[in-house]
Amino acid sequence: MGQLTKGMYRGNGKPASNLFGLRREQMRFKNKLTHNSGWYNKYEEKIEQGDLSTDDFQRISQEIDSNELFIILSERDSYPNVHASDKCQFIIAKDDLFFVDDDDIYQIYETLGLRFAVLTREQAKVFIESKRMSNVS
Repeated sequence: MGQLTKGMYRGNGKPASNLFGLRREQMRFKNKLTHNSGWYNKYEEKIEQGDLSTDDFQRISQEIDSNELFIILSERDSYPNVHASDKCQFIIAKDDLFFVDDDDIYQIYETLGLRFAVLTREQAKVFIESKRMSNVS
């Protein structure tokens, strides 16, 4: 089982996870980067939802396992049975931050002191699939 599992912040009969200092439906006010965004793992299973700040992005990037991805969808795109790779806005990997954009405007996207490499939607799909396949023996 991976570090990021479906519903891990809900508890489901066990204590809810506090991995990365995140909580279910958390609200952030200082340096908020996303509002009520959906959080998904590399298998495109919903982990939870809530606001994320720049501190959250940095902490996740530092603490996430190298074989995991933390995929973020906007509030409007985060709904049951969505394919996260079709709608992702940000992807966090070990020591890397990615912004997904098909407008071909940015090579690097910077906001609120964070620097993101830019992926097209197709590149994001390939990246997510490669992380999934890295666990297949």
